[in-house]
Amino acid sequence: MCDRFTVVLGRHLNVLLFCAMGCATPHHIADLPQDVPDSGVGEEGVKSDMPKQGDEQLAQSFEPEKEAPKETPKPVGEAKPAAGAEEEANARRTFDEQLKVAQKAIASGKAEEGRDAVKLLSDAAESLFPADVQRAAELRFQLERSGDDPAAAMKAGFDWLLTCGPDRVDGCRAKVLASLTALTKKKDAPPGLKEKLRNFNDADACLKKLEQTRKPTVCETANGVYHHVNDKLMSARLLLARAEAVVGDPKKKDEAVALLGRVDAECGELRCVSIRKRALAERRRLALRDQDLDEAARAVLLEVKLSSLLLPRAQRTYARTVDADRICTQLDAKSGPGSCRKLEKRINGEYSFKDFSAGKVLPGLGQDKVKEVNDHYGCLLEECLAAQAERLRPPDSETYEVRWMVLNDGRVGEVHLKRKEDDESALGDCLRQQFAVWRYPKYQGEFQHVEQRFIVSARSHR
Repeated sequence: MCDRFTVVLGRHLNVLLFCAMGCATPHHIADLPQDVPDSGVGEEGVKSDMPKQGDEQLAQSFEPEKEAPKETPKPVGEAKPAAGAEEEANARRTFDEQLKVAQKAIASGKAEEGRDAVKLLSDAAESLFPADVQRAAELRFQLERSGDDPAAAMKAGFDWLLTCGPDRVDGCRAKVLASLTALTKKKDAPPGLKEKLRNFNDADACLKKLEQTRKPTVCETANGVYHHVNDKLMSARLLLARAEAVVGDPKKKDEAVALLGRVDAECGELRCVSIRKRALAERRRLALRDQDLDEAARAVLLEVKLSSLLLPRAQRTYARTVDADRICTQLDAKSGPGSCRKLEKRINGEYSFKDFSAGKVLPGLGQDKVKEVNDHYGCLLEECLAAQAERLRPPDSETYEVRWMVLNDGRVGEVHLKRKEDDESALGDCLRQQFAVWRYPKYQGEFQHVEQRFIVSARSHR
């Protein structure tokens, strides 16, 4: 039998109250906990006056289930394509095609034939990832080195140096500087190259010593070298090293916070993501030490956003981290349910989620896991319901009954509202679009069905 439960999904948006009742079908698991306390209503909210239904009444809210189809039901649909996803896919095709052309030209000793390919390769890499930009820069250096213009080869080498990052920076820089050092051994080596390389090596040595010892030092010479060539990553890395040298001293907290803030602002390039994340992690630790949950949540949510930038666009929605969940739980306990989601939307412009389907396949989908996923993704439904509240006219209040199916691969299928006019409305379309993002754990066994009832009160326009 199916137990009755009540859950407030909206956490109350100004004058809007969302209430829900739902259950699994008798032979499925989808119950949520009973007696979830109401979070209250605003000045124009209406508390739920829904009659308490028994199992038979609730089961009749939808047509009786038909015999399961032989073919596996299809997911509700694909999530809305991420902005730039098509551009990224096109750039990847161009990159892969031109990479082969350029490599073949260089290997055959006909580097000039690969010049156009390298140009197209470099342009495509700008829409991809730092590793692609590095690869294109390295090929351009190889092409110029095989030619008869040492100055062009030197310039290509230093341009390559400025593509290192976000990770394994020291290894990348060592490879580039070694390649440039080889140019100095040629008879027609560019003048001044040895001195430039010495300056870079000295600057890197000072920075590494500061990172290892964490003894306060400015490394002004290194700072000048990096700024002279506009190497923003290394400038940001130097700021971070200076911050880490004082962050443990409570008397120098303000200095540390200021330096960490400068790290985040110093370099907006994609190759600087790791350095910026390290600075944000330090800010988060400082905030937690001072029990400043708002600042800690802000820092960890910005970390999530930065992490997502290194993922293919189609995967960026699922960049949520364990640290983000932990700190958001603490903030919600302090400031009220949904506080962290509101903060995330405000500072990042979008929500982040975990992909529960990425884990191991479960023998079945238990009600605790269903509730966890529903709570995690519930903010997406709130947006649809809030939009519906805008369409209603005060003091109207409407009840919407929704059913969806959880497929074995974790995706959602067969999302429907009870009333046909609701199912074919903007609300129905919005719900299906949002459910396309949801990912439950993969599991074995029968498909799980979830039913929920929402009460939406009209929002007053003043």
